[in-house]
Formats: sequence, C-alpha cells, structure tokens
Amino acid sequence: MLVCPSCGAENPESSRFCNACGNALAQAEARRKERKFATALFADLVGSTTLAEQEDPEVVQSVVGRTFDRLSEEIGRYEGLLEKFMGDAVLAVFGVPRAHEDDAERAVRAALEMQAVLSELNRGFAAEGKPTLAMRIGVEAGEVLVDVERASGPRDRMLTGDAVNTAARLQTAAEPGHIVVGPGVYASTKDVIEYREMEPLALKGKAEPVPAWRALRIKARTRGERPRLGLEARLVGRDEELAVLKQTLRRVETEGHPALVTIVGPAGVGKSRLVAELEHYVEGLPEIVYWRRGRCLAYGNTSYSAFADAIKAQCEIFEDDGAEVAAKKADVATRELFGDESVAPQIRALVGAGETRAMSREDLFEAWRRFLERLAARYPLVVVLDDIHWADDGLLDFVEHVADWAQGPIMVVATARAELLETRPTWGGGKRNAASIYLDPLSEAEGEAMLDDLLSSQIAPELKRTIVELSEGNPLYVEEIVRKLIDDGVLRATESARWEVARPVEDVELPRSVQGLIAVRLDGLPEDEKEALQDAAVVGRVFWVGAVSELTGRTVHEVRDALGRLRVKELVLPHEPSSFSDEHEFSFRHNLIRDGAYDSLPKALRADKHAGVARWAEQRAGDRADEIAELIATHLLEALGYLDELGEVGERRDELRRSAFRWTRAAGERTAALWLRAEATRWFRQAERLADELDVPPQERVALVRAHVDASWGTDPIGETERVVRRALDTYEAIGDPVGVGWAHARLVIPLLLQARDEECEREGRIAVAMLEPLGEREELADALHRLGWYLWRRGRGVEAEPLLRRAVEMAVRVDSPLVHAESTQTLAVCLAQLGRSAEAIATIEEAHRLAKEVGEFSNLMRCCNNLPAILSDLASDYRRSEEVLRESLELAQRAGARSHMGWMKGSLGDGLFRLGRLEEAEALQREALELATEVGDEPLRGMRLTALAAVVLFRGRHDEAETIHRESIPVLDENPEPQSQVFIPMMEAYLALARGANGEAIDSLGTMIEQLRAFNVETAPEAFTDLVRALVRTGRADEAETYRDLTEHGHSPAARANAILVEGLLEPDPAEARRLLEEGVAGLEALGLRIDAARAMVDLGRAMARLGEDPGPVLERAREVLTECDAHAFLFEVEDGVDDLDT
Repeated sequence: MLVCPSCGAENPESSRFCNACGNALAQAEARRKERKFATALFADLVGSTTLAEQEDPEVVQSVVGRTFDRLSEEIGRYEGLLEKFMGDAVLAVFGVPRAHEDDAERAVRAALEMQAVLSELNRGFAAEGKPTLAMRIGVEAGEVLVDVERASGPRDRMLTGDAVNTAARLQTAAEPGHIVVGPGVYASTKDVIEYREMEPLALKGKAEPVPAWRALRIKARTRGERPRLGLEARLVGRDEELAVLKQTLRRVETEGHPALVTIVGPAGVGKSRLVAELEHYVEGLPEIVYWRRGRCLAYGNTSYSAFADAIKAQCEIFEDDGAEVAAKKADVATRELFGDESVAPQIRALVGAGETRAMSREDLFEAWRRFLERLAARYPLVVVLDDIHWADDGLLDFVEHVADWAQGPIMVVATARAELLETRPTWGGGKRNAASIYLDPLSEAEGEAMLDDLLSSQIAPELKRTIVELSEGNPLYVEEIVRKLIDDGVLRATESARWEVARPVEDVELPRSVQGLIAVRLDGLPEDEKEALQDAAVVGRVFWVGAVSELTGRTVHEVRDALGRLRVKELVLPHEPSSFSDEHEFSFRHNLIRDGAYDSLPKALRADKHAGVARWAEQRAGDRADEIAELIATHLLEALGYLDELGEVGERRDELRRSAFRWTRAAGERTAALWLRAEATRWFRQAERLADELDVPPQERVALVRAHVDASWGTDPIGETERVVRRALDTYEAIGDPVGVGWAHARLVIPLLLQARDEECEREGRIAVAMLEPLGEREELADALHRLGWYLWRRGRGVEAEPLLRRAVEMAVRVDSPLVHAESTQTLAVCLAQLGRSAEAIATIEEAHRLAKEVGEFSNLMRCCNNLPAILSDLASDYRRSEEVLRESLELAQRAGARSHMGWMKGSLGDGLFRLGRLEEAEALQREALELATEVGDEPLRGMRLTALAAVVLFRGRHDEAETIHRESIPVLDENPEPQSQVFIPMMEAYLALARGANGEAIDSLGTMIEQLRAFNVETAPEAFTDLVRALVRTGRADEAETYRDLTEHGHSPAARANAILVEGLLEPDPAEARRLLEEGVAGLEALGLRIDAARAMVDLGRAMARLGEDPGPVLERAREVLTECDAHAFLFEVEDGVDDLDT
C-alpha cells in the first residue's frame, strides 16, 4: 500500500494520485529482492475440513488455533520464519533473512518436533473430549526469490521459487503423520537425520519423478563413544545382556512405565560398547526414541553431574554461555515442554543459571522428574548415565527417585563399576522396574572370536592364544594389543580392508596387563602427542583444545593437529556436542588411557597443570563460574596436595590456598543449595582447614561457619555436628557478636540431647536464652526459647517447657519469623499432648500442620507429618487419617531421599498398622525403619523401633526372638530417657510375662507402665488399663483393680472410652450389666478397627455370657478367627483358657 504524505490515507500500489485528497503520490521505490538458498517447510492438517463439517465451529477453532500456536513456536525455536497461513496449512522458510550452514537440518528438526508436539496436543484433546488431528509435512531446499522488506515486516507472499512448490507437492504425497523431504534436503542432512528411502514421486509440474525420503528421527549423537575407524569387532558374548536391554526398552514403550537398568562390570569389560549397541538398535527402530546422555567424572564432578549434562544438552546450553544466556535457554526449553515456566527456576538451578536458596530438595526432584516426563510424553526417552560409581549421592538419589515415581516411557541406563555396590549395597533393590546386568569376562572362545573379528584374518595360533590368555576376558585388552601391533608395524592394512602380518612376531613382547600395555603405547608416542595427552589427562576424562593449549603453551592449531593424530590412533575421540560454544571437545577413549597418561606426569608438573586448569575453567565459565565451583576447587586442591607432598612453601602456595579457600567455600554453598548436604559438608570441611592454614580472620569466616552448621545438621554424625557448631561458637566469640554467640549456644541443644548429655544440653539452652534476652526480641531468641523448650519436653518436663514454647510462638509472630513460628507451634502441640490436654493438643497440631505446609521448610514439614498422625491416633483415635497422612508424607520423604525422615515415617506407620492388627505389614515397616535409624545414627529412633519390632514379633508368637530384640532395646532407651519411649520397657516386660503365663510379673510391669502414663497422658496407651484390670480379675485380685478406673474420668478419645467401658465391664459385679458393658466395649473397638484388642475383649465377653448361662461358643470362635487372621498367635492361649474354663 502507498501512504499519502498529505492526508495519510492508504492507496493501492498502482495509484499515482491519492484517492482521498487527490494530491500526487510519491513514486514507490522498487522493492529490494534477493536470491537466497533456503529451505521451505510446508505442513497441512489432515481432515480439518471434514472436522469443520462435523464439529461445533468454536471447538474446531479452539483445536486448530491451539495447534497452530504450538507449531509456530517450534518453527521459531529453530529460527524459521512463517511465510503465511493458508487455511489449514502453514509455510515456513529457514535461511531467511539470515542464512545458517544448517538451515536444512533446522527445518527437518522443526518438522520432527512439530509432529511430536501434535502427538502431545492430541493426547490433551482426547482427554478433553475434543477431536484429534493429523499432519503431513514436506521439506525441500533450493534457490528462492525473497522480498527482503517483507522478510523483516509482514511476511505474506515474501517467497517464491521451486523449493516452495516442491515442498508443497511433497507434503501432498506424504502419509498423515509423516515427513517427506526432497533430494536437496536429503543430501545436506543425511549424516544427522535417519531417513527411509521412498519410491520416486510423480509430482505435479515436474517432468521427471522426484526422489523422496521419509524423515524418521535425529541420529543419536554419541557422547564420548569410539567412532568406527575400520578396527572394531562385532559384539561378542553379550547377546543375552543386549536382549535384556532391548526387551526392557520394548516394555517401557508398550507399558508406559519407567525402568532402571544398571550395567555393572570392571574397567574395559564392555559396558560402553553394550550401551552403543543399544543405541544402534534405537537408531534402527521405525519409531522415534529420544536419547540423552551424560557422564560422571573421576573427580571434579559438578552437582548432579551426568544428569545436569543431559539436561544442558537438551536445553542447548554451553559451559561458556553467560548466566543470562543459559537462563534464557533453560526458560525456552521449559516453555517448549510445559507451555509455561512453572519449573524453569528448578531447571535453571540444575544447569547453574539461577538461584537455588528457596528450593527444597523435594521441589528440585519433582521439577526435574516432570521435565523428563514431559519429554517422554512426546516419544519414549532413554537417559544414559555413564560411570555412576563416581556420582554424588544426590544424583544416585535422583535416579532412584525417577525409578520410583516417574510416569511415562522413561528408560534410565546406568553404567558402573562394582564400587557402586560398596557405597550403595541396596542399589535398585526392591524395585520391580529395576534390573542389574553384570558383565563377566569373555570366555576363551569368545576372546578368540573377537580377535578374529578385529583382524578379519588369521594370525599364528600361538600369538592368538597368548593374546587371549593375557587379556583374561577383557575386551579392552584385546583391542589395545591389536592397536599396539599396528603401531609397531607388525600388522598392516591391505587394499582389501583386511589386516596382514607385516613382519615376524616372535620377538614381540606383550605386556601382562592392560595398564602395562597402555603405558607401552604411550611411551612410543612422538613428544608433542605425548605432551598433549598428558596435559589433557590433567583436565580429566573430557577435555578441550583451549585448555590443553593453555597447559602446553602450544598454539591451538598445534594442539588440534596433535589431537587429530591421537584420534587416528584411537587414544582420544571427538566429544560432541561440545560443552563450550567455540571449543573443540575431546574425551579419552577409556579411563585407563587417561590414568596412564596422568600417572606418567612428574608430580612437580601436576601441581602447575592443575592450577592452570582451574584458571582456564574460571576464565571460560565467566559469570557462571560458581556453577563449576566443585571442578575449580578440585583442581586447586589437587595442586595444593602435590605442593604439600613435595614440601614447597612460599607465595605461590599461599596464593593457591587463598584461591582454594574461595572456591571450596563456593562449592559448599552450591552443593548445599542443591541439597547435596554430604557433599556440602565435605567442601565446608576443606574450606575450614584452608581457613585455619591461612589464618583467615574470624569476621571473614562467619558466612562459612553458619552455612556449615546448617548443612551438617541431619547429615553428619551427631558428634561431628556438635564440633561444627562449637567452631561457629568460637568464631562468633572471637568477633564479639553476642547474637551469633547466642545462636550457636542454641544450636548445641539438640545435638547434645541426641547424645543424652542432658546437663550440658540444658546449660547450653539456658545460656543461649540468657545471652539473647537482653538484646531484645529477635528470631534468634525465639529459636533459643524453642530449642530449650524442645529439650525439656523430650525429657518429660512439659510444665517447664510450655511457657517457653508459648513465648517462642508469640515472639516468632512479632519478629516475623514464619519458620520458628511453625516449629515452636508444633513442639508446643506435642508438649500439650504429653501434659494430658488432648483437645488443645489436637487443635494446636492442626495449626502447626497448616503453618508447616505454608512455610514449606522440608525438615519441619516432615517432623510435623510424623507428629500429626501420632496425636491423631493417640488422642483422637483417627487411625484412617493418621495412615493417610503418614503414607503421603512417606512418599514425600522417599522422593526427597530424606532417609532420617523415612525412618520416622515408616516406624510410625508400622505402629499404626500394629494397632489395627495388620501385623505382617507392621513387621516389615519396623524392620525397614530400624535399618534406616541405624544407617543415619538416630539412637532414640533406633531404641523405639527395636521395642516396636519386639512387640510385633511377640504378637506373632515368636517369643524368644521378641525377648532378644527387647533386651537389645533397653540400653538404647535408657541412654535416651524420654517418656514417649521409656513406657515401652514395662509394656514389653508385661507382654512377655503374659506369654509365659507369669501373670504376677505381668501385673507388676503393667502397674509400672500405668504410673508412667499417669504422669503424662493416660490416653496414649489406654489398652494398658484393660490389660492390667483383666489380669487382676483373672488372678482373683479384683479388689486391687478398683484403683485403675482412670479412663472413666480422663479418657476422651474413642479408643480410651471403649477401654474405659471394658474396665467397667470387667469390674461390674452384676453379670447382665457386665455383659452389656463388655459388648459395648467390643463394638467400640471393632468400629475403630482395633481388631486384636477387640478379639481379646471378646474372650471377656464370652466369660460374662457363660456366667449368665448363655452359649459363648460363637463369640469365642469369632475371637479365635480374628486373632488367626491378624496372625496374633500370642493371644490364642486366652481363647483356649476361656474354652477350658467353660469346660471346667
């Protein structure tokens, strides 16, 4: 359109005068057009016209509109431009206005993603009850004429050329759901895209049939795998193992459930080769499978190393991308999968491009898992994680989290040496979707077959036998000895691509180990190659040309040339795509080669080289250097270690120590933020050591010691946590910070409590309050009040604890400390429960639960999710809700890998199921809880779980085993004296005595138990009153039982009321009234699901019925059935005694 300069009206381009005002129009300049080589993509939605005839137009508009919006996003993601929409079709161009060397590849990648997006949308449409769509796509490249002005403005009719027409015709010839490309696109993308050749197509406007290919998938790019150089054997001796991998992938695809397969074996046995064969299998499948891969390194791993690598590759993030660029790429990838940025913060945290402080481990794991699930929603996903025996605990926990909780076709394939099972003996155990493949050495026959395959020719039988024997079944050794023979000129290639013996082999000396063999090969390298290989070994398994250039002092061209020759010798491999945007990346073909090269470096040189790697990495990473803090710190510590070993002193060493202090502290902060607490404490200990060596002033240590305290709690052994807190206390005292000193004293309370050092514990708590009180209300004072109150409650001094806890709650509100408010409210609730104020305790714990969820701090939430069910079951008899909360919170703890909390949850859940008569489940849970308590070193929990396990084993009739477990629990409980656990000792003594028929002992123990309950809350174990009264009545001491009617007055929960009625029934002299009361009590227990207690009370009811002359047979038989169904064989004797008494 021409715009009139006088009135602004728009006029047709052919106008000479304005149609509105009549003034002359300026002559339009000729539009600038260019010839460009570009790629056209033509896509058409199939059947949308029919759809419009059958469906409501608003529904059709919604479905088609949402589809085109998502397809447009995919085109834009690969930097394509939308030329125009034409009804149900879209035309896009790649290479306009700016050309890229891979425009054809971008177009095909976009087309593949468009089909994937449509598949994802169709699932959503189907779920919404809306119609689904199909799409055909044609792609071709060629010269086009581009209207440049339209290319940068409104883009309708900007493009003409044969490529556009051919793409449209190819689309018409395609089947729904297929992508068809022409010869131009095929020629430039066949190395990266998997195609299936089609019959040449007769297209409208073409004189000859046009060759065409169907695009299937992107060829999986192998990271760190050996490319074929004409020397590779077929896979030998691994048919069964490969079949397991293929079958697992097929099951994952068909069932839509995740699977974890771990390939375990020693170095060189063929783990990577087996994975490569699976990859080749995946590439040959007719359907698309996503393949993502990452590797753990022997040292210098970044947080969640291999998984982070895989996600960076998915987001196309390079190591030298700035933080802002990396964050944008993570956001784009997230929007692509989710349609929003809901999990973008967690993805940014993983790839080192965002803040992590406000995120719990549960938040991170949940988001990362959902990211994988969204990928798998398009096509099945294989995630390969190499060398996880070097993984951090966080990565191992996350892999198990994915195996346990992920939804969708996700197959995780991990490779590891046997060391993994030393650190994680239960790896994959108990998971029906997890399997381990153990690779044994090849047999002699398999070794010979491999050797024949490598050479494609015969060698002297004696030499073959020697090679096979020395290899001891290790495929890497066989390959390396053949390569050495080639290097030495013993073997040479013929024109027929076979190998022949070029000179006598009698004098060839063969090393007796693969390590020795590698050393011999390295010694034979030219000096420049050997130097490049040694310096690359300092960088690590994966390395970059720039880093090696920095270390060797040679030019990038010289290093690249040397690495090219090493690549031909198959010592190193290209590693694509590179982690740095403009760096060539390589990897050692095997860790043993890297180790051999590294070991050949003098230690004096290693220090310089490691320091050089640290400098290079810091410079290259720029503002994202903190993301690789662990890598930088590792190299600096390695350098320092060698200097210390060699006894070097001076400014260079001091400078290295200062850098190492900075980066170990940064590594601790990053790993702590990502919930790798064990890693964090390790780094903080290193930083602490360096601070001591450097004599860092206390004021510069404050952030370090505080972060170390936070990371140590719940991670380190209790004694180590105490040491860390005392270091913090020393630091705050040195700088004269009274608030910090008070905070540190308060932080000593719980570690001392868990070590049963009560006198010190109380003293530290009171010192903290006394120091902070004069400084006015603040978060630290509220926290100190809470911790002192926590100690007093745990030691049964609830009357003293309550006012402190109430002050903590009120102060936390006033100083706006949500976490301390939530924590102290929860502790107040359990204190009130102990004091017997049941209704108030229930209301308070409900409020604490609300606050815990609102604040979201994981440890407090987990603690509350254990205390809430305990109070609900003990004081409200709400066993159903108690079980629901525990199962839900146990799932959260498992997802987060919080093993300490898992121990508490499993134990509490086992307690609940025990009361409900589900003894088999209860025993399994108590054993798991005991194992977890032992693992994390929680002695109070271990004591409680031992007693709970003894109880369930006793109820199931295994008396001797129960007594052994009980005896083991007593010293543990005595060392940690708490009302909530001390009551278990006389309880178990009583039940063991009843099982032996020692009623007198049982009565004494039950009396002791009840005295303890009376001091706190009789509602926590109301069955004890029924048991004691029952024993007294049956032994003719009913008059003594009159003093145990406590529940009639103080029992408010349904379980307490039911037991109160049973006590009244047992003591009622009138047989008819006794029968009524006992029947009512039995009904009350049955209504609550307390089946074992109800069955035992049925025996009491049967006796009352007999006294009235009624037939108690059916009631006693019902009691027997219930006890048998519950597997409560310990109490069948009560039924038999009842029957015997009737016979008498």
